Amino acid sequence: MKYYLYVSVILTVAFILYAPCPAAEIDMHFENGKRAAKEEIGKFVKGQTLAPHHQEMGFETQDDIDHAKIGMGFPVFTVDTDKMLDDTVPWDESFIIPTDRLYFIVVAGKKAITFLQMHFVDGTWAFAEMGGADRAKAVQRILMTWPVSSGYRYRYIRVYPIITDSIEISRGKTRIGIIPLSTLVDKPDKAIDSSDLQDPNEYWARFRPIIKKHIEGYRKMRQIRSK
Repeated sequence: MKYYLYVSVILTVAFILYAPCPAAEIDMHFENGKRAAKEEIGKFVKGQTLAPHHQEMGFETQDDIDHAKIGMGFPVFTVDTDKMLDDTVPWDESFIIPTDRLYFIVVAGKKAITFLQMHFVDGTWAFAEMGGADRAKAVQRILMTWPVSSGYRYRYIRVYPIITDSIEISRGKTRIGIIPLSTLVDKPDKAIDSSDLQDPNEYWARFRPIIKKHIEGYRKMRQIRSK
């Protein structure tokens, strides 16, 4: 059974409740998603014995099952594809838009196990999928290097239809840098530090032609299939 759901249909779906809402409403919306995620993880692990389907999700031992709980969560952002395709529009922060997804790291103690994903459907949070253990472990390494306790904050950005993920790190109003998760997944034992951070503006400027090429290819493919 495959637990990675490659969804291209949410290319430009906006998580409408985020941007225009007061901070208190945003926090409450996130907390509602987190409560729903805690209920969902219980369905997968409560009273369970480690089985192949757990291992496919990222659980490695019975201890992972017995002590699994919801850890750090992230609203998932993506890029505005219409702006990305318009060469007359220079890159700026407005290119990054919210989606209807939340990612939560499933942890056992300090160990990152996998991701549990929730999506907002018909006014409520619902389970979407569980998987992506390698990405969850990579994100956990980022959290340990730039901890919340030191004032760091994070933005999880997933680009469709390429399906590439990055974490943008900030402190106060300053964007510290961005890290493509693929660079950490490919080198799971590599120590990470500030040398791994890329300038967000330079990163997106360099990445924009690649994203544009994939989006255009995807749209052409949809046109051909619709005929």
